[in-house]
Amino acid sequence: MNCQLSTINYQLSTVNCQLSTINCQLSTINYQLSTINYQLSTINYQLSTISILTFVNKVQLNSSRNLNIN
Repeated sequence: MNCQLSTINYQLSTVNCQLSTINCQLSTINYQLSTINYQLSTINYQLSTISILTFVNKVQLNSSRNLNIN
């Protein structure tokens, strides 16, 4: 019985080690995904800024054209 328990304990230790390795890999992947998410948020912000600036530029251009007509 003691030998069986030792065998089971060894197997569980091995599984625990494998799970710890998987957990570490998942943590690394999670960090990488967080980094990508941050980069995408930065890109989204930049695109929003470009969109706003483009709109402002069009408004200014139209205002300038209207002033020239009058």
